[in-house]
Amino acid sequence: MPADKLPFVLVMADDTEHQVDIDQRDHAAAEAMDLGPDSGKRVTRMRYLGWSAARRAGVTKSTWEKFNTTECVAVDVSPDYQPPGDDEQSADHLDPGRPGQSAAG
Repeated sequence: MPADKLPFVLVMADDTEHQVDIDQRDHAAAEAMDLGPDSGKRVTRMRYLGWSAARRAGVTKSTWEKFNTTECVAVDVSPDYQPPGDDEQSADHLDPGRPGQSAAG
């Protein structure tokens, strides 16, 4: 998965779940709505990102207001998501206190 995409899981009021990929288009839309990362509105921003991606993916045709107040119950990063380079073989995770440890394992 490209580093500029982030998988979100949307839990809807009818108990269905949808996975959508958040990308730069969604972040730009959130910033235009004054929901930037420093806005202090973290939960609202996550929900807006989920709505923006869901509209693009065809998961919903709802307005932001309807999605936020009645249609969507929860938004979270997919539990399967693993940040790039965040695995057992990554050199970033080597313990400097263990001489002889290599990136190859």
